[in-house]
Amino acid sequence: MQLNINRVFIFMMTLAATGALLSVLMNLPVPVVLAAELLPLCLYFSVLYRAGANGLSHTAIDSVYYFGFIVTILSLAGSVMRVWLFGIEKDMSGLIAQFGVGLLATGLALVFRLVLTARVESLNAKDLSEMIAEYVQRIDGIVSKVEASAASFEGLSQSLQERTRAVVESTFEE
Repeated sequence: MQLNINRVFIFMMTLAATGALLSVLMNLPVPVVLAAELLPLCLYFSVLYRAGANGLSHTAIDSVYYFGFIVTILSLAGSVMRVWLFGIEKDMSGLIAQFGVGLLATGLALVFRLVLTARVESLNAKDLSEMIAEYVQRIDGIVSKVEASAASFEGLSQSLQERTRAVVESTFEE
């Protein structure tokens, strides 16, 4: 069964948006805000990382960065919504948490994208080294065949020389 990355992206994005909305409406504490908004990004990365064993397209790799960017936008929008709903409170920890989530989401997304890119490139390098080994093996086979042909040609050449000598000698004897 092939993994549909688009569906996973939409599902995880829905979780992140729901987490962002609930963190604002319910005025959740900072650790819960961080988990609610960043956990879907981390889960999406883990799905892509596991799928990356078979190789990923650059679009799939870039999607983790876009995911983080969208979480950043959601968290900043959550900050504005928090101020609009509750006003500027004496305890600014909720507002600061929303900005913190935005910064962390962008940073994590960038790191996740780099990790996925490095993984795919190392897989490509592995494929490349396997291809080189295969070509070296083929070249060895061709060289062996050329050497066998050269040895066969050398035998044919000696046989032709002997026959030519025999014909020339028989011609002069007559």
